[in-house]
Amino acid sequence: MTNNVKPSQDQELATPVANSPSNKPAAYHSSLSSSDSARNWPGITRTPGVCGGDPCIERTRIPVWILHSARLQGAPDEELLERYPGVTQRDLDNAWAYIDSHLDEVEHMRRENEDW
Repeated sequence: MTNNVKPSQDQELATPVANSPSNKPAAYHSSLSSSDSARNWPGITRTPGVCGGDPCIERTRIPVWILHSARLQGAPDEELLERYPGVTQRDLDNAWAYIDSHLDEVEHMRRENEDW
């Protein structure tokens, strides 16, 4: 007998960014190239219902756009590691790589959220 019960949103696990759907419009992700769809971004996840589905540091609710914003304001990695004790240098390196590859998308998220 097959159980076709769909897990609730609470039970869904965070998935790597490249493999998860977003609730954002297609134009929002226009900066993604077709080669990115197969790439798995280590340490970066999107979870439906968490931080608006924006890409976050794995195991946290820290969106990459927040780190990008802090860096634009001159915060060095050392300061970010102090501000976010659960974040490691590897997490920041993963975020910087993601941001470098998806700058238009991350800039859009930053502007959208900082206009609040």
